[in-house]
Amino acid sequence: MANSAMLADASATSPTAEQHDAVDDVPLGRVVLARLHSGASIPVACPMWCTTDHVNDQSLVFLEDLDHSGPSSHIEVYDDKGVLAVDPMYVQITQDPFSKTNPKTRLTVTDEDGSRDLDLTVEQAQRLAAELIKHGKRVAQLAAQFAEIQATEAA
Repeated sequence: MANSAMLADASATSPTAEQHDAVDDVPLGRVVLARLHSGASIPVACPMWCTTDHVNDQSLVFLEDLDHSGPSSHIEVYDDKGVLAVDPMYVQITQDPFSKTNPKTRLTVTDEDGSRDLDLTVEQAQRLAAELIKHGKRVAQLAAQFAEIQATEAA
């Protein structure tokens, strides 16, 4: 394929010490073999937390586009017809190991298409979690109040 990278499973390949250092000194899981559009093959070591399906990823053009994604959480709000009403918010562990600007492992808050994102510190993530819990409790209170209003208006 002319302008895309193809990845093949190379899980049997053992990561080298050099590959271990390349992924932020985290314990490694599987290793995949990235085949670039030029035909070159490069082994890519995944951190243990990576859940990305690199083998079937057809979207890569450059090796720099390869990223690792791990466990995530997201919030979606749908209207009464089941249509997504607002942009979802995703919180996810990520790493762009071949990035020239930020190859480190991060905890990122992003929108659905990844066009806006913010890297969080552990403290910021804990504050966000506390705010979401507080917000969830407030939404439950508002729902209860709204149910009472609806019941009164229906009577």
